[in-house]
Amino acid sequence: MNARFLFLVCCSLMLACQPMDLSRLKERITIRRAGADMPAYIHGNGSEGTFLIVLHGAGSFGLAFREGIFKDHLEEDYAVVYFDQRGQGMAQGNYEEPDPNDPDAPHLVDEMALDIMALAWALEEKFGEDIDIFLLGHSFGGLLGTRIVSDPVYAPTFTGWINVAGLHNLAIADSARAVEMTTIAEEEIALDHRTRDWQALADKINALEASDENYHWDILDCARTATRYAKEEGLTSAEQVSSALIWETFFNNNPINWKVSDHFQHPVDVARESQYSLSAVLSNIQLPTLLLYGKYDFSVPLIFGRENLNLIGSQEKALVILEKSAHHPFLSQPEEVLQEISSFIELYR
Repeated sequence: MNARFLFLVCCSLMLACQPMDLSRLKERITIRRAGADMPAYIHGNGSEGTFLIVLHGAGSFGLAFREGIFKDHLEEDYAVVYFDQRGQGMAQGNYEEPDPNDPDAPHLVDEMALDIMALAWALEEKFGEDIDIFLLGHSFGGLLGTRIVSDPVYAPTFTGWINVAGLHNLAIADSARAVEMTTIAEEEIALDHRTRDWQALADKINALEASDENYHWDILDCARTATRYAKEEGLTSAEQVSSALIWETFFNNNPINWKVSDHFQHPVDVARESQYSLSAVLSNIQLPTLLLYGKYDFSVPLIFGRENLNLIGSQEKALVILEKSAHHPFLSQPEEVLQEISSFIELYR
């Protein structure tokens, strides 16, 4: 609670002005802590006091999600908060990262989790402590969200947790990708679907040595190939990317700022190099939890969704497998994802 108190003292002037019309929110606030200035964009309907914080993956940005089901539907009923994480999107700052050789220094994931907690506390200060805050994390954002909701100090701030294709154990990520790809390859070969290509891919994966220094990058290269095969076979639906996303990427988010920040894929690389894992604390999660994973996701395989379901402590949990999706189910199966998210929020808010 000390961190919360200090944050709110520092930000009290920033949060002094209350919005006049909560049903048509269009706010931008800046979270400033530990040398970083991180913008949060609040859009939608906050009149019922329901807020959804969206945590993007590594190398992405908050407003990348402000299209499709988020902008056209979720904002109609809830206030959606799009957050640019430390060193990404339009976040800025001059700060030193935690020293990985210092046992007393926080891990970068822990530092970024505290940034998100500062955002949640700011929302409570601005809109009232009785608001319902749901947390949604995609990919690396799923790791950040898991770090938060598995912490008994942080978790009570939130009403529910939505994990979309989220990681939680970097120590097994590459081996999990290899297993998932060879499993799908065997299924397709058994069906006599593109047999030569899938067999060649399976042989390539099996020939790789986990001890090789290039193993991670070779597995990712195989994952790109497997994703392409699944798309070309029609196993996955086309991802519906709008012109709004292109606009947000190159105009509202300045790529030069990304380069200056030098943080594009850095968080996930730090987590991978340190073998960061939250598997041991999944049992601490007591919040209602919705898990959304694509069947053909070779970046964050379905294995992670199943382990989440088996290990988290909450009795209110569900795993939804999107049968026609890869890594971005909100783009490939938007109607199904919208239905699941809306039903979950309505059930628990």
